[in-house]
Amino acid sequence: MFALIFLLLLATVATAQTTNQVVVPPGDLAALKQAMSDAFDGDPDVETVIVTSGTFDFSNDTGLPDTQTSVAIIGRSDPIIFRGGENSPASLLLVRQEGHLRLQNIELAGFSLEHSGGALIDNRGKLELLRVQINSLSAVSRCMGLAPVCTSVIRIIRNAPPGRIFMDQVSVINSGIHGQKWDNSGGILLNEGNAAIQNTQIYLADSFSAVPLKNDGFMSLKNVSLFTSNNDRKFTDLAILTEPGAKTLMANSIVSGFSGRTCEFAVSQGHNLVDSGECNFNAVGDIVGEPSGLIWRPVENAWAWRVTSGKPILSHALVPVAASKAVDSIDPALCTQADLLNNTWSRDVDGNGDGIGRCDKGAVELRPAFLAEGGINGLYYDPEADGHYLSIIDNKYNTLLIWNTFDKNGDQAWIYGLGRLVAGRSLIADAYIKKNGSLSPDGEILPADEVRWGTLEVDMLSCREGTLKFQSDLPEFGSGQVRLVRLVLVKQLGCVD
Repeated sequence: MFALIFLLLLATVATAQTTNQVVVPPGDLAALKQAMSDAFDGDPDVETVIVTSGTFDFSNDTGLPDTQTSVAIIGRSDPIIFRGGENSPASLLLVRQEGHLRLQNIELAGFSLEHSGGALIDNRGKLELLRVQINSLSAVSRCMGLAPVCTSVIRIIRNAPPGRIFMDQVSVINSGIHGQKWDNSGGILLNEGNAAIQNTQIYLADSFSAVPLKNDGFMSLKNVSLFTSNNDRKFTDLAILTEPGAKTLMANSIVSGFSGRTCEFAVSQGHNLVDSGECNFNAVGDIVGEPSGLIWRPVENAWAWRVTSGKPILSHALVPVAASKAVDSIDPALCTQADLLNNTWSRDVDGNGDGIGRCDKGAVELRPAFLAEGGINGLYYDPEADGHYLSIIDNKYNTLLIWNTFDKNGDQAWIYGLGRLVAGRSLIADAYIKKNGSLSPDGEILPADEVRWGTLEVDMLSCREGTLKFQSDLPEFGSGQVRLVRLVLVKQLGCVD
């Protein structure tokens, strides 16, 4: 089905018979606007390919000329950064019904979304986003009066009918709309046409209560990772709002931290992982009510073209830990050829070391890495938070975690859990805490109550450094992740990356 949708989408994007390449100097906004204006007035049978790089400043409240022919804007030797500011435009790009626009190797950052209504990118024709990152574009709707009247704020992308949008290798970080106003649903994408999304991550570390994706047309998602930190662990917010009469298809994707009601109006085509137990997905390969095992961590050599200056725009990704049930869980025939990172290795690599190489759910394929047997044993600390220590004790039966930490009120807490070590480097453990234990006046030990605390997830990048992700059922702890640095190495066992 997805292959058919993709072929139909490509079939509707007419390939221009002639290509006209225009080289724009790095960061030269006037030259970029001129190239777009020339393309607007140009031959509809000629594709204008604009090659450039560098940072373009859009703080003067004006966007780019409309697109009504075929245009591609590509960062080739270096990525392109479109940066806004306090006076950034309410509309950056408009693709008219007869237009076709392709954006590639571009980051959008710093744009103000406070303007009432509209969209930063408005598509009525054909829009392709390839290796595009949307970073920290957010807004809060303003409400006034005793019976609050809330103003709509600008969305990042609107795909209006009869528009078609194709997103591949797209990264969205902390972007969207805050606030409960229903009209603001779809802060990242409001789809009223046809949208195909694959190898895409949406990472919301902050609390965004507005739905990131709203579908009022046809939307397909394949190998997509949707993650919100969900500090209260209540699973109250939707990842995708599918309106009556619309159709949302999902396959090979991960939904973490959102409400299971996301699944009520979406159709599973199999191999999805949703950590909320309320999700009703039951197609082949679907996993419901299990931890996602996604860690937000640095990545290298992503979107692999040679960066000659500055930093690559994709520096972090939602990577599954080796113990995640997303790893090696899909028939490679059902997966895309590349992942979000555009890795050069195959998607069917053996990520968890069990001898079976299969594709992973979500946007990123886990690259195999192993520590020597027993190498994970030791004591670790968080260099940014003194007094937080994690002990890891592995044996042939199980792996014990003991986390000495503090709650949000500064009270000391000892949290412990048992899990199964995978690939010598990763585990997901159900965690518990002891409460109400004490000594009687005559010295008798009064047993403590064991209370479920949540989950602890450990992912080691090397013998000396890794990540601890925690998700607590208790509001005084919430959820998050911390960096781990080894403090004590068990000499008798040693460790080899």
